[in-house]
Amino acid sequence: MLQSKNKLEETLQRAIVNLDDRKEVLKKLLDKYNFPIDFSSDVLTFRKRIGELDAFQLFVFTDILVPRVLEKYFSPDEIKMFKNDKWENKKKPNVLRFKALEVNSEHWIGISDVKSLMELRDFQLIHYNGDTQRALKQVIRDGNIILQPYLNNTAVNEICELYKNNKFIPNTITLNMPEDVDYKYIKGSSELEIYDLDHFDITDGYHRYVAMGNVYDNVEGFNYPIELRITKFSEEHARQFIYQEDHKTKMRRIDANYMNRYDYGNIIVRKLNDKSNLANQINNANGYIEAPYLALCINRIWKPNDNKDAVVYAAEIRKALDEFTEEYTDYLGRSWGRREILCIFYGFFRKLTPKQNVDLLTYISEHYPEIDNKSIVRKKYIDILEKEVRRYV
Repeated sequence: MLQSKNKLEETLQRAIVNLDDRKEVLKKLLDKYNFPIDFSSDVLTFRKRIGELDAFQLFVFTDILVPRVLEKYFSPDEIKMFKNDKWENKKKPNVLRFKALEVNSEHWIGISDVKSLMELRDFQLIHYNGDTQRALKQVIRDGNIILQPYLNNTAVNEICELYKNNKFIPNTITLNMPEDVDYKYIKGSSELEIYDLDHFDITDGYHRYVAMGNVYDNVEGFNYPIELRITKFSEEHARQFIYQEDHKTKMRRIDANYMNRYDYGNIIVRKLNDKSNLANQINNANGYIEAPYLALCINRIWKPNDNKDAVVYAAEIRKALDEFTEEYTDYLGRSWGRREILCIFYGFFRKLTPKQNVDLLTYISEHYPEIDNKSIVRKKYIDILEKEVRRYV
């Protein structure tokens, strides 16, 4: 695609809410592209998010609903490839087989991969159930309220990048089968057989599922291992399961971010803790400098974008930090408050001398008590520091 999938989704949403005759659109989708009415109907009523569609499906809905924007979003090669294509009516398999271990009579854990999950998707066997997943999200388009599955596009994009770079740590996707489905677990071969399934509900892992689909549809040969949990819960039981998953003991956001080994602020902090005058004193276990907060400050102040930035900035910051602590040795072997971290490291960024840095910290502490010790680095704090640092540069 030539432009953001999110932008096209908004365009299609507006076209759908302003439709005069949905039956006519369903007929066009069936006649021109052989799209099944149940699938098309799910899209036109927002039971299925447009963001779940693959490139061909997006092309078809764009061609039927807003053909004038085709060339804006699709390349000439894509248009040529898709315009004469048809929906492939794949017959759902009568029996699905999964390698899995039985936890109990309604719960199995196995190993699968993205390709296998996408095969289920192509058979329309994975649904989002608003009664057991997060509540459907209200979106207003042209004065009309749309109820659709909740999706955080920023989170999806971040997961996509991890998949593309082979950095995602496989975790569990949960699919729940309806209560009335027949199944058999074969202990000898550790196989779960499911018969005549209409669909699974995806009760955990929807964002990862959408991200998988986005990468799978755009990166040739992409595949990835996943943990697969299959359950046979009632809706009430499924809701309790989601509640339980959502109420695990959680870290503060700042601490959770520090667990990300690929975050450039974290990379820089670990380099400083490995080699600087404060080596082994910058960490999240009773260190003199609180590592998660320092990583947050570095990301907000230096804004590193890649590994090259991380290496360059780490060297610059280490040099400034060592010069500062050699002149002001009382900063060695004692704890730094968050206000000190923010002010002093901003001084490093603006290349203040050690004395100028201490003077700035003293002035900020006296005149701007609102720059407090909270774990949030607000934009207004940076603006204040930039305003006051001009007295020195």
